Amino acid sequence: MLKADICYYNGSIYTMEKQGARVEAIAVLNEKILFAGSSAEALKIPAGQTVNLEHAAVIPGFIDTHCHIAEVAEAPLRIDLMQARSIQDVLDTLAGRKNNVKSGEWIIACNLDCGKLREKRFPDRYELDSVSKDIPVFIHDIGLHNFICNSIVLELAGIDRGFDKSGSELLELDDDGVPTGVCHEHGLLGYLNAKRPSIFGTEEKALDVLYKVLKQCAGMGLTTVHTYDGFAGSMLDDFSAYQKLERIGRLPVRMILNRNMQRAVNNETGAVSGFGNEKIKYGAMKLFVDGTYAVRSAYLLEPYADKADWKGRLIHSPAELKMLMHDAYKKGNDIATHVIGDGAAELVLKIIEEIYDPENPCRFTMIHCHLVHESMRRRMAKLPVVAAMQPVFVSLYSTGTIEERLGAERAKDFHAFKSMQDAGVMVTGGSDAPCADQNPMKGIDEAVNRISFSGTVFQPQERVSVYDAVSFYTKNAAYCGHEEKIKGTITVGKLADFITLDKDIFSVKREDVGSVKVTGTYVGGRKIL
Repeated sequence: MLKADICYYNGSIYTMEKQGARVEAIAVLNEKILFAGSSAEALKIPAGQTVNLEHAAVIPGFIDTHCHIAEVAEAPLRIDLMQARSIQDVLDTLAGRKNNVKSGEWIIACNLDCGKLREKRFPDRYELDSVSKDIPVFIHDIGLHNFICNSIVLELAGIDRGFDKSGSELLELDDDGVPTGVCHEHGLLGYLNAKRPSIFGTEEKALDVLYKVLKQCAGMGLTTVHTYDGFAGSMLDDFSAYQKLERIGRLPVRMILNRNMQRAVNNETGAVSGFGNEKIKYGAMKLFVDGTYAVRSAYLLEPYADKADWKGRLIHSPAELKMLMHDAYKKGNDIATHVIGDGAAELVLKIIEEIYDPENPCRFTMIHCHLVHESMRRRMAKLPVVAAMQPVFVSLYSTGTIEERLGAERAKDFHAFKSMQDAGVMVTGGSDAPCADQNPMKGIDEAVNRISFSGTVFQPQERVSVYDAVSFYTKNAAYCGHEEKIKGTITVGKLADFITLDKDIFSVKREDVGSVKVTGTYVGGRKIL
């Protein structure tokens, strides 16, 4: 008889193979589940260690299918403008931190929400120049879709009146054709990031911060994290950063690294989706298709309710988008697309239908899917498409902004979790951190209860069961990374990634789901937190 490494017994272990499926014990060998069944049978298996779970509720480890770990790591080192309510607030906050900036460093700020500013616009280069003409000032908005800088940054990046390089159509100009310092979406980030110094200073500090961030993920019950390239060209977006942590025993969770198209194109190894191992691997190649509702850059089929002559903005032309997606797909890559508006969703679906090859095992991930109508949902269900959604956005965007931008009728399809699921679409849960709370329990709560920021239930017909919400972050999420055969359920042969809870999430009242806490996180059968 095989000897197990560890036997966990006397638990209430929800396997998630189907609703209500439970076992009392599991035995683990070489990081995988050797046995799942009764405590009496498990204790007959020779084991190096036995652990009494003391009736604790156990579920598979959570998987965040969309976040930006580099940005999460950098956020505490940036100036937070979340509380700014006017451009003067922004300038005062930046000026108050100017004396802390060392030679060669930039003033870097985040979380600016122009919708909350009295002026309802971003500050321009000249206003930021009043903070400093000598120290570069760089700000990104709360949605990571708009970037604002002072004159010296534009000068360093070579962005001037005659700038006509790729992405220039996303450069805001004044009446005289001079750049205002506001850059929309991501077309110009490469020019700006090429001049930005690392916010960490040294690789040693960067890796230490990365380790601490991933430990925080583990503390939330995350055992696998899908990170997408951030927006700073950070060293923490590189495969090697995670390899180095693993080599010194400081990689607490499993990682899937999804790459922005430009970074992938420049990947000299030629590695494609799936390259790596069970601890670190390459995921999808990502393309931005549109923007956000906050600044009306999400691309809609019909004009905005509060701006009748405007449908939003496409980042690529339809022809260019198809070419980029098809080329990457043919090379063996999964394709992930950022789609917020229904116009963006319709365009991406049409392209997928045109390029899909049943002989190609690669999959398509449509990230966010804020506005997907019934006919689109039926089409998605017929394709190898994953809807990587973020339930935490319900409370963030469901009060005021969505109905104001879309109108009451279109808003009914906002984050339509249940309708997606009922149509047969594979729905997964993520956070988009640092844009929103990364705690999966928060996401599960919002998928189940859909409580808006104002405290009302937003579109109650789209609430899902607790089992379905947990599935978004476990077995469905495993599918997103082609890992449904090794993760997502507590099943013999799969990786022993699981978490313990302080309460049985399937027994508490619906409204109390958000109060459930993770008490232990196990990766490969070993407790890491």
